[in-house]
Amino acid sequence: VIGSMGYVTEDVDNISAAGQVKLGGMYWTARSEDGHRIPAGTLVEVTKIEGVKAFVKPVPVEAEEEVYS
Repeated sequence: VIGSMGYVTEDVDNISAAGQVKLGGMYWTARSEDGHRIPAGTLVEVTKIEGVKAFVKPVPVEAEEEVYS
């Protein structure tokens, strides 16, 4: 799972303890790697897993274009 990419389905907000991502057909509770809010629809990469939480960071737009081109 670490290194995989998916989309945020519910805004990731560490302060509110909220967030969800879809990774390969499965939904995971998500938190931001750096603590910044990540809006729904953002392509993210998993940096670590703690229990049932995936820690994610946004994928730069340039990298997103490479993934889907």
